[in-house]
Amino acid sequence: MKDKYIPDVPGQGRLILKVLQNPIIRIVIGLVTCLAIPYLFKEFISVPILEKVISNTDVVKLIQHSISITLLFSAYIIFSKFYERRAVTELSLRHMPKEMLVGFLMGIGLISLVILVLFLLGYYKVLEFVSLYVFTVPLLSLLLMAIMEEILFRGIIYRILEQWLGTKIALLIPSLIFGIAHITNENSTIIGMIGAVIGGLLVSISYTYSKRLWLPISLHLGWNFGQIIFGSNLSGMDEFGKMFRASIEGPKFLVGTAFGVEDSILSLIFTLTLFLLILYKSIKNGLIVNTSWKS
Repeated sequence: MKDKYIPDVPGQGRLILKVLQNPIIRIVIGLVTCLAIPYLFKEFISVPILEKVISNTDVVKLIQHSISITLLFSAYIIFSKFYERRAVTELSLRHMPKEMLVGFLMGIGLISLVILVLFLLGYYKVLEFVSLYVFTVPLLSLLLMAIMEEILFRGIIYRILEQWLGTKIALLIPSLIFGIAHITNENSTIIGMIGAVIGGLLVSISYTYSKRLWLPISLHLGWNFGQIIFGSNLSGMDEFGKMFRASIEGPKFLVGTAFGVEDSILSLIFTLTLFLLILYKSIKNGLIVNTSWKS
């Protein structure tokens, strides 16, 4: 079968092109491209210039995050169009509004279910309202984080692996990497790492189901944003602030640890349930890729 990435170039030129379009090489170049462009801009342009002309740090962060998001998408499109030579259908703007809304509601809904159960059990109590500040810089920071991680893990690693090895194997690899990456977070735990793996499975299968990045990005954003709304740490971090200061006390396996409520067994159960539901719908709709590595 002719490789759609390799044009009809004779001799050594064709061999070089074939090496460059190897799935592993494509993943490496894709990751480098999407990491390098925003990083170089931040270090050599935005930080040196913006911080000198604007004294308000929040305004600087808002501008930096907005530009970084634009550069991330631009880098991904450049990689896809000029390196992979393909249409970037996974960023179809026609589907963006609906899928961003649905994904965000699913993500924040999962956290809301966890909080509801803890509230009914008497383990969750709101102590005071803090502020709506989380809807400004923190929200944009979380959006940048979600876009960055989903472009790298789903747009590059998962998409290419699924095309190469099929959905079943592709689901495992980036999800395990995603989970292991959370070990370095402050207050990380084994349950938190397992939860990150299941979360990786969930956003990966949401890509398979929709064939676009909007659902994984917004689901990821909703999951993270829901935690700081309800006053939980986020993957061990509290740098994003909280909308409510809350008391979350009870058995650690239910309420989680300093890592956050995503460290709760409830989070694992609800996330795994949604993953299995979307997996079932993907299988039913014939969306699972069965490509063999031999081909």
